[in-house]
Amino acid sequence: MVVPHDDTLQSATRVVITLAYLGVLDRTVLLDGGFKTWKSEGRAVTAAVPAAVVPSPSATFTPKPQPALIATIEQVEAATQDGRVSLVDARLPRFYEGNGGGYPRPGHIPTAVNIPLNTLSDSTGRFRAPAELRQLFVTAGVTDARPVITYCHIGQQASLLWFVATLLGHDARMFDGSFQEWSGTERLPVVLPVKK
Repeated sequence: MVVPHDDTLQSATRVVITLAYLGVLDRTVLLDGGFKTWKSEGRAVTAAVPAAVVPSPSATFTPKPQPALIATIEQVEAATQDGRVSLVDARLPRFYEGNGGGYPRPGHIPTAVNIPLNTLSDSTGRFRAPAELRQLFVTAGVTDARPVITYCHIGQQASLLWFVATLLGHDARMFDGSFQEWSGTERLPVVLPVKK
């Protein structure tokens, strides 16, 4: 179980996608609301470590890498040209619009839509209801018919969008190099900043 320590869900979902990449997504869950909500609801907490979760010295783990979960820059470039994949930018609108600084160039990847990471949860750190999450995707133009590739600045915030897309049943991948890799590759276009 992955337990977010605070409202920063993308740190926890980065752990989830790492475990998914290692082949154990089917044995991984994330506590909605995290430790903060757990405590605020008066649930039991302890500092003791149960003997059952202390790993045996002889325990082994054999990863089964799932490289298909991670989109390459070449796959993202193809997605900008063929329209068969929905590119979803997880950054706050000011970065998507190109008004929040560059990584290294400002703007966003062509054809990408913006679903800001801060729209996915409420003030308690819990995810919005599935119907509300689905509506965010639909409103942005993301349909069940096309696979999804998420990205952000450097690949952490995008893990949150990847997690939600996967939760909603989308065929989802994450572009780990994200906008830093894309905008740092001079031959690739960016949608220029919106002048304000």
